[in-house]
Order: sequence, then structure tokens, then C-alpha cells
Amino acid sequence: VAAVFDNTCTEAPSAPAAGVDGMAGQEYSCDNVGACAGSETGSTCTWTRRLCVSCVESGGEVRIRVQTNGLPDHCYSSPVLAPLALDVDFSAVFSPGLDTATPKEAPSTQAAVDSLLCDIQRHANIPTSSKFQSHGAQRLNTVSGVSTTGTVILN
Repeated sequence: VAAVFDNTCTEAPSAPAAGVDGMAGQEYSCDNVGACAGSETGSTCTWTRRLCVSCVESGGEVRIRVQTNGLPDHCYSSPVLAPLALDVDFSAVFSPGLDTATPKEAPSTQAAVDSLLCDIQRHANIPTSSKFQSHGAQRLNTVSGVSTTGTVILN
């Protein structure tokens, strides 16, 4: 699974990088992006995208670790706010067993579904079976995932 991600680090997919800031990255340059996520020369913005997704087996469990600065692998247009380089670094048991007989959520009305899906903090409570660990500085309570290119997917 880790090999499907567009990793920039040299360690992946068999080992994590030492940290997000120090890992190898891929540089991108685009003209006229608006607010620049990196350094700007004239109308050209240059930034470095970093992503390292690795899987390691330990004690009979396979753990996946995701490390990214969240910057895009493509040109963007952001007239007011530049994308921020993040320190997203977390690990969890890959595909943990889930108790499907007693679901965590069981909304029975449209209002209950709306309340569940529109809660920005919904992902703050992670199932304990995942043995989730945060290793980075970034708070992840509104993050629901990471794309294969390393940008974060917000709730």
C-alpha cells in the first residue's frame, strides 16, 4: 500500500523518515499562484512537497506511518492565503479489526446523519483498535485522511 503513494523520501516504503522537515522533497515552481507557499522570485513561486508513507511489521502487526508537509504536487491559485507547510506525522495499525456488530455510530434520522457528517471535530476520537500515534506537531482533529500525493483531506 505504501508504494502507491507518491513518496519523496528515500526510506519509503520499508522505513519512515527521521522527520518531515529533514526528509527529501520534490520542488515545484509555478507562476502567478497568488499567495506563495514557499519562496517567490518575481511572479514565480517555488515550494517543496514532502511525503513519506511506510509500512513496518512489528510484533505481528503491520503499522502504516504517514509523514507529510501537506503541500501540493501541482500549481494552485490562492489569492489571499498561501498553503501552509505542516508537520503531519502519524502511525496506526494497518486495517485493524473492527467490531461491525456494534457500530460506533448508528444514526437513524436525517438530522442525526447531518449532525454526524457536519461535525468538524468528528475525527478527533479515533478507534482504539487502530493504536493511533501522533508523532508530529500538527493537530489532526479535523483531518480525515491524506491523499496519495500528500495533501491533507479535511473533514
